[in-house]
Amino acid sequence: MPQFTGHHLIHLSEAPSTNSLASQLLPDQPAEGTVIRADAQTAGRGQRGNSWWVEPGQNLTFSLIYYPTFLPVAQIHLISKLTALAVREAVAYWRPEAEVLIKWPNDLLLNRQKVAGILIENQIGQRSLRSTIIGIGLNVNQQHWPPELAGRATSLAAIGAALSLDEVFADLLTRLETYYLMARRGQAAAIDQAYLQHLYGYAQRVKVQRAGQLYRERLIGVDAFGRLLLEGEAGQQAFDVKEVQILPEPLNPR
Repeated sequence: MPQFTGHHLIHLSEAPSTNSLASQLLPDQPAEGTVIRADAQTAGRGQRGNSWWVEPGQNLTFSLIYYPTFLPVAQIHLISKLTALAVREAVAYWRPEAEVLIKWPNDLLLNRQKVAGILIENQIGQRSLRSTIIGIGLNVNQQHWPPELAGRATSLAAIGAALSLDEVFADLLTRLETYYLMARRGQAAAIDQAYLQHLYGYAQRVKVQRAGQLYRERLIGVDAFGRLLLEGEAGQQAFDVKEVQILPEPLNPR
């Protein structure tokens, strides 16, 4: 049971975007751990400006507000890392037989298909973070996808029985708070180590696309600002989210 995450819960049947609603609440300084959950989103947002497509009432879409004023700006990406670890751990708990990996920058892969996405929006002070909005979309019971997502998206129920959304939600909030408190206690090194352990392609050659070209380069890691570190013919380079895309290989290529 979380100490504070989710104690103030706003649960809506429908919302344009839970991150947008959380942003509107911030000027009033809601309690830390406030969560906005929607059964359906009409304008959900993801990384790279993409939309987040979900079947109403089948998945979890929510945003939570934390105030990580203990984190210096130089450690801003720790929020993304701890969130990804919490979601990965939750997915692995419900589907222990499956491969569950973090795909940079903010996706979770279940057997190499996208099962969850994360959108972090930080508010930065002069030296440290003021607040962060963590948006999460987790595919739980959805079974049908639009043609453009067929074979690329999946859900927990796609490889097992349907699950209670409320049970998955409660479990995930507990894990999110656990990792957040680790960061508060100064355990950044442990979070970094766990993140790399579960990062798709870490210390391996991966297929990436950048500047319209395909490459196979060694994934070295992710720096403190969230840039992907790749090593290729030009040596080691750091890439921002808009500069490169990882293309996961199928789990069992034929």
